[in-house]
Amino acid sequence: MQYGLKTFQGDVFGGITSAVVALPVALAFGIASGLGAEAGIYGAIAVGFFASVFGGTRSQISGPTPSMTVAMAVIISTHANSMGEALIIVVLAGLIQVLLGVLRIGRFVVYTPHV
Repeated sequence: MQYGLKTFQGDVFGGITSAVVALPVALAFGIASGLGAEAGIYGAIAVGFFASVFGGTRSQISGPTPSMTVAMAVIISTHANSMGEALIIVVLAGLIQVLLGVLRIGRFVVYTPHV
């Protein structure tokens, strides 16, 4: 597939669209973590960078999700006195995701009902 002006315009439009959708969620993620809205923005930028470097598909969009905001709020509030413990939980969750990817567990998604 040739990369031309049409493809570039589509990429720019897709990037702007995903940024508009991800911005409020990133702000909420930062506020819910107790670190402020600015931390949420920086976190979303970091996720976007790492997804672009290590992403698996050309059309992948990565960023914070509302369900993750709720999960992180519970983790942060439970471990509010020790951010180190919260960091360990997040790192372990990431390692589990990497392990699932290495083991190619995603291939079993086809057996999930579409109901």
